[in-house]
Amino acid sequence: MMPRSLGPLLLASVVASGSHAQEHDAQKAREVITAAIAAKGGKQRLLRLPAWHIKYRETFLRDGKKTVETGDAYEHLARGQARYETGPDDVIVVNGGEGWIKKGGKVTALTAGQVADFQEYLKGKEAMLTLLPLLTDEWQVSVLGEKDVGGRAAVMLRITHRKWTATTYWDKKSHLLVRAEYPHKRLIESDDARRKATMREARFSDFKAFEGILFHTKQLTFSGEKQLGEVEFTTVEPMKQLPESVLAAPK
Repeated sequence: MMPRSLGPLLLASVVASGSHAQEHDAQKAREVITAAIAAKGGKQRLLRLPAWHIKYRETFLRDGKKTVETGDAYEHLARGQARYETGPDDVIVVNGGEGWIKKGGKVTALTAGQVADFQEYLKGKEAMLTLLPLLTDEWQVSVLGEKDVGGRAAVMLRITHRKWTATTYWDKKSHLLVRAEYPHKRLIESDDARRKATMREARFSDFKAFEGILFHTKQLTFSGEKQLGEVEFTTVEPMKQLPESVLAAPK
């Protein structure tokens, strides 16, 4: 049995050791994110151009068949604003606490549950693509180790905001985000009971500079080992903010 006089001393030593390990882990995670911000284009550029307009081409793989969709995406993630448009009668708009879907000429307001899930999605995307939130107290970031990703060493970080958690992989040489595993919901599903999260994996590649900011221009999406699709960015236009006309309810 441990002498009573030594118990508190050993406990204090264990607590101090655990605290030191946590501080070291937090510092290492911060170094990874800081290096990624610099590689992305630097804090000042990311702050100056926090929004963007992207033209894309997306290929969906379903039951051995391919379907192709082209569209425009407008996003100001820090403000929870977005517009996704694949045609004049196929539009989704999210503007803070409200949003709308236009399908086949009919405009429907998003439910409160849909808006909340969209905002969670945009916040997670903001953390992974603009990186700056990951250095704030709003996010918890921890190092999980290292892993080979596409033949290159990558640092694994777990990023968490409230109940939303993703595992991210950062190339040790380029410092860029090359893979992420995150919860995905069918955001346009109006039935809250059916809008459940499943895990997705995204692989990012073909980075190019636009206004001095690096964007991936190719993304592969998987569910388990099954590839679901591929997105190619044909145009990326960084912006200071989104025009009001982009955020208005569709007509």
